[in-house]
Amino acid sequence: MATRKQVEGMLRDLAARLDGADQSFRSALPNQKTLQCRFPDLDLAYVSRVEDGRLSVPCRGEDPEADIKITVASDDLDRLLSGQASFLSLFASGRVRIEAGLTDLIRLRSLL
Repeated sequence: MATRKQVEGMLRDLAARLDGADQSFRSALPNQKTLQCRFPDLDLAYVSRVEDGRLSVPCRGEDPEADIKITVASDDLDRLLSGQASFLSLFASGRVRIEAGLTDLIRLRSLL
């Protein structure tokens, strides 16, 4: 299990990865959405905004009104971001759960 600091680092790395992506990639992401990432193994949640293809710095906390809610174990997030596991395999096995509209779900796949 990853630590809180490691998860925060992974989320910052994800935001930085998006900042470095080209405009065509960023334009494919959901726009002006609130994104909540929940890590049940750490009993933590973080909220960010996706705007103009950029992910804001995650803030610790929950948003019951978030447009997109992702639930994933900290180790699975690490495996996903390091390329050791694919989004589709983790999603299909139930290791990543997402509450979002279908369009957002399809667009979110490019983020992860």
